[in-house]
Amino acid sequence: MSWWLTEPIRLVQTNLREIDIDLDPAGFVAELVDFSANVVLFNVGGIVANYPTELEYHYPNPHLPIGRGDILGEVIDRCHEAGIRFMARFDFSKVHESLAARRPEWLYVSEAGKHNNYNGQVQTCVSGGYQQEYCLKILSETIARYRLDAVFFNMTGYQRDDYDRNYLGICQCDACQTSFHARTGMDLPPTADTANPAFLALERFSLERTNEQYDQINRHVKALDPNIAICTYTSRGVDIWRKEAATTFERNLEWEYESADNVKSVMPAYPDKAVANAAVHFVSRRFRYSGVAPELSRLRLVQNIACAAPLDFFVIGTLGNQKDRVSYDGVRDLFHYHAQNAHWYQDVEPLAEVCLIKPEANFIYGAKDEYYGILRILSENHILYDVWPEDALEIAPTLEILSRYKTVIVGEARCLRPDIAAALDAYVASGGVLITTGQTATLDQNGRATGGCGLVASGINAVRDIRPRANSAYFSLRDQDKARLDWQDALDVVFLYGEYMDCELKAGAEAILSHLPPHMHGPPEKCYHEVEADDPGLIVNRHGAGCCVTIPWAVGSHYQTHGNHAHAILMNRVLATFAPPICLSTDAPALVEVHVQARRDGRWMVVTLVNQSGQNGHAFHAPVPMHDIMLKLKAGRPVARVSALKAGLDLPLNPTESGASVTVPRLDRFETLIFHCVDGERP
Repeated sequence: MSWWLTEPIRLVQTNLREIDIDLDPAGFVAELVDFSANVVLFNVGGIVANYPTELEYHYPNPHLPIGRGDILGEVIDRCHEAGIRFMARFDFSKVHESLAARRPEWLYVSEAGKHNNYNGQVQTCVSGGYQQEYCLKILSETIARYRLDAVFFNMTGYQRDDYDRNYLGICQCDACQTSFHARTGMDLPPTADTANPAFLALERFSLERTNEQYDQINRHVKALDPNIAICTYTSRGVDIWRKEAATTFERNLEWEYESADNVKSVMPAYPDKAVANAAVHFVSRRFRYSGVAPELSRLRLVQNIACAAPLDFFVIGTLGNQKDRVSYDGVRDLFHYHAQNAHWYQDVEPLAEVCLIKPEANFIYGAKDEYYGILRILSENHILYDVWPEDALEIAPTLEILSRYKTVIVGEARCLRPDIAAALDAYVASGGVLITTGQTATLDQNGRATGGCGLVASGINAVRDIRPRANSAYFSLRDQDKARLDWQDALDVVFLYGEYMDCELKAGAEAILSHLPPHMHGPPEKCYHEVEADDPGLIVNRHGAGCCVTIPWAVGSHYQTHGNHAHAILMNRVLATFAPPICLSTDAPALVEVHVQARRDGRWMVVTLVNQSGQNGHAFHAPVPMHDIMLKLKAGRPVARVSALKAGLDLPLNPTESGASVTVPRLDRFETLIFHCVDGERP
């Protein structure tokens, strides 16, 4: 099996500036060894060539030292001598302006007919000859000269903004116009408009073209050396899928589950790929010398560990020339921990009862916040879940994939592929529980409302109306609703501050929660409602041997945006009523993440608890220690003992017929428990 699937990876990305090429190779490698890194990502070509290239359109780094020989070759040799694999970084998204002037047909063109020149680098287009053809010459030259273990490609796809986050628009170059019209019969849309079928077709076209580009690169590279791993930000044509846990100034707060989300989006949906989720050191593209809070770097890396993923740390420049090194001790400690304990996290697969579909193509309709909110609810309630990107659910194996789970959740996937909808219906018919939220499966592939729901299992006969967001609207819990959901008596309403799908139900579908339409909210003397409608806030429909639960509004977005307890309670009660989790029970606080994997040969289970208590708004501090956390795990076989890796001791356990329960005496930043099954043994 390929090295990237069998070896534990601890990667450091040194995103070199032009001036960094005049480095000391021995010192550079010594810094990597000090961090226990075993893979390095190092700039080789594209925007600048960090070696003496002989190609006409490959711009050589003007800072290449004269008279020192081939620095790149020496770095590669010293890395290999130290047992460090070398991943070569390329960026074909731009070319130097001196080259761009000679080959304008390679370049991005705005609606106004302009090229995008940023600091002397001119943006190229995926459809153009540079990214389609000339990049292969650069790869051929470097692979012929150097012993590369992997290649990485930055800035993939059709870029529509610059480094300042200025929106540039849709590329209008001749190659884009010709190929788009040939495939779709449409003209390129001038603007991003979700109501325009041509824009939705362009989104599919852009994804297809990017996938085809990396399929072509894969064939080219593997023909030259099949042992070279290919790494970038796409799922097609790659061996290692690159992700980033990064801070942006455009986001109000950090997505504190970002590393777990990134890793789970690849594992287990793509078992033939490794994942490289980078903990990005700097605070923004615009401030690359300043590091994020040290505890945020730790959290990102700990989530990688907890999900049994490689470690990955990303700096601008070298490790030695950073101007903010405050996080280094924490990062280095985690790399050392991984080097000592990686064997416990190898050859395992996640244990989950819930499959959360990630409908990234629907993020243009607001599905991102819905997805984030649902993931947050699952994590805070310690419900074990896997993430499956919608694109990973291929037609043939979809039902087989879904059948692994007690519950499947699809949030706000308005434009749901018909084959996926059919597989979800079949999943329910075979006995599964499907939970959908928002306006899932209500648009056709061109973004037009169908007037109904594409899921037969939903029990929705027609969509009568999409009611807009309004103040002072609620869903009321009647006595029969509370009995159905085993609801808390102290909470009688859930507020609605978003769109609501008013549905006509099929015979037999069950309506739960009544709608309190918008009413007066001021002055206080007038704050009461006089109308309670029968329109449901929750729909339950039996379909074959299973059931579909529809929440016809965006409950996840409500929780992600407002953090109100009522929305989390509703989602949790739906899960507890229709698909109660049985693998794991714990009294851990909501700020403790729990991730569980099982070794494939059944020898042990890996349970990692991550303490998230250190976040305070934008700031990340050391987490507050927690004590005496009870955890009960159903392992499928008796457990002989439980060892805590961080604490370095065995815990007293209460064995059960198919598992065990333990109490974790103290949880600092994280702890990993190894449940050694009977007849299991140490690796």
